[in-house]
Order: sequence, then C-alpha cells, then structure tokens
Amino acid sequence: MKKGLSLVLALMLILSLFTGCNGESKDKEGKFVLGGFGPITGDAASYGTSVMKSSKIAVDEINAAGGVKVGGQTLELVHIFEDDEAKPDVAQAAYNKLMDDGAQAIVGGVTSGSHMGVVDIANEDNILMVSPSVTVDNGVEYPNAFRTCFTDSMQGEIMADYALSLGAEKIAVIYNNSDEYSTGIMEVFVEAIGKSSSEIVANEAFEQGATDMKTQLTTIKNSEADLIFAPVYYQPAAYITQQADELGMDTPFIGTDGWDGILEVTVDASALEGVVFQTPFAYNDPNPAVKSFVEKYEEETGEKPDQFGANAYDAVYAVKAALEKAGSTKSEDLIAAMQEIEVEGITGNIAFDEDGEPDKDVKLIRIVNGEYELFTLE
Repeated sequence: MKKGLSLVLALMLILSLFTGCNGESKDKEGKFVLGGFGPITGDAASYGTSVMKSSKIAVDEINAAGGVKVGGQTLELVHIFEDDEAKPDVAQAAYNKLMDDGAQAIVGGVTSGSHMGVVDIANEDNILMVSPSVTVDNGVEYPNAFRTCFTDSMQGEIMADYALSLGAEKIAVIYNNSDEYSTGIMEVFVEAIGKSSSEIVANEAFEQGATDMKTQLTTIKNSEADLIFAPVYYQPAAYITQQADELGMDTPFIGTDGWDGILEVTVDASALEGVVFQTPFAYNDPNPAVKSFVEKYEEETGEKPDQFGANAYDAVYAVKAALEKAGSTKSEDLIAAMQEIEVEGITGNIAFDEDGEPDKDVKLIRIVNGEYELFTLE
C-alpha cells in the first residue's frame, strides 16, 4: 500500500513539474504575458496611468495586426498591470503579483524608487525589464534591465552642451534641493559648465512644495545671467516662469524632461515663449505614427499623452522586436536579443547598448505661440 501511494505521489510530482513550467505552458496556449507596474494612485498617479494606458494601446495594436511571430508560432500579447503607489515596498508586492499571474517580461518601473526596489529581484529571477521613465543613473545596472528614456546624467550633459551652443557665458540655475532628480541633473550640468569658459553666476535652491520662488529669482536677476537652467518638474517650472515674468525678467529658460506638460498647467502661456526643454516626444508631432498614437490615447482617456506614455509605447514594441529576434520566449534569449534590435519608435529610432541604455537622437522642444515645437539636437 505504501509503495503504491509513493508511486502515485511520484507521478503527481513529475506531472506538476511539466505543467508548472510557465514559459512552456504559455507558449502552447499561444500567449505571452507582458506585465507592468507603476503608480496609478497617489501623487505620481498621472505617470503610472500614462504608462499603463500607453502600454495597453501598443499591445492592442500588435494583437490587432496579427500578434507576435516567435519561431514557428504566433503569440498573442496579454497585458497586466499593478499599482505600486510609487512606493518601493508596494512595488515589490506588485512585482510578486505579476509573477504569480505569469508575467514573462515587464515594462517598468515608472518611478526610480519603486524600480530600484524591484530590479535586483527581477534580475535574480532573470526577468526582462524595460523602463520607460526611470532616469536614475544606476537604474539599469543589471543585465536584465533596459530603458527607453535618457538618464539624469545624460540630460545634464545634453542641456549643458545646448547652453554652450547658444553662446551663453553667464548661466544661472534654479533647482529643487529636496528632489534627487533635480539635484542630480543640476550637479552634472554645473560640472559640465565648469569645464568650459562659461560660468555659473547663481545657483539657487528651493524645497519640495515651495510655490514662491521670487527670492531665488531676484538673486538670479541681479546676477545678470544670460540663460537660466531649471532641472525641475512642470509644476514648479510653471511657478518659476510665471514669477520671473512678474519680476520683469526676460532671461531665456532651458529645462529637462520634467517640463513636459507645462502648457497644460500654465494660465499665461506667453511667460513660456521661447522656453526649450529636453524630451523625446511632442503630442503635436506631424509624424503619422505619433498622430495615430495620440488619437488612440485621446479616445481612450480624453487627455493628451506625454513622454512617459510615449516611451512606454516604444518599450512594448522593443519587447515585441526582441521576441521576434530571439525566436524564443525564454528570458535569457530575450535579454540577449535586446542588444541586437532597432525599433522605429514614436520617440525616435531606438537601439540599446551593452549597458541597457537607449541609443537614439536627442530631441528638444521649443515653446512658440503656446505650442510645442519638436526639433533634433545636432
């Protein structure tokens, strides 16, 4: 009797090993599960919602066009997404939920803290991650991690080069000293300018939540700077530009990708005339692929998409390209294939280097007559 029971248990164990092999079972079902996590509640909800909606648009497009050709079969993409509230501990729980639900690759994270709380675990699990928005420099230090956005350091260097290309000799900086994004870019920018013949004549800080920047702006005004760099997000950028206008300042501003969305929160767009900031995407870009994406996003949400969504859309297509290049759904094959693909995305043509960083054109936006004008930095 005991021998018979042992034999039954052994057979059950063997069967469970076969049926529990997620990659194989999903392949047979003709599906590939693409997960994502980001904040869809809390203060950063707009970023995660944009990534979630845009990823789903890309997945639906791919499926409508016939799915993904992988080896000798065609796979349907299945999109699942979990809220991480922009909190690292919640992000880990979200990641575990995605794994329990069978995710085979991930578009995420969205915010740096949450991403960094997960990426090492995903690396141990050998799960491909492609982030659309994590800009912290060490965000893709693991071999499983890639991103479609530029790093903080790259933005600081890009905007320093742009400032010097304008012939600016006396440059002022205003930044948020409570924010890693703002502080990190500021430090890189200041260091880059310090290696040139130009100089930083004012470097003014404000704290998180500040709405009155007139003291800092008055110092900048008195410094006689001929250019102001503000590596901040769009809400403080709106306060800064409006108050500079009220102080009678006509010094031009340049910014970073955090400025994306500033027109939507600014009452008087004339205060933004001539502003230039780094971002790979403008919703009024005449490119047909961009127009198609914008139309679908507006139909879905009633709002205009931002760069976070655009980068997420491209990240989904990068995973598709890796699947087709690898001819396999195995994680190690997908990760290796990521360095061999090139994606014609809505944020530009994207390839990935050995460090998981995107190789794509640098694009800037200039605000003219209350509209975004996208141009490529040569």
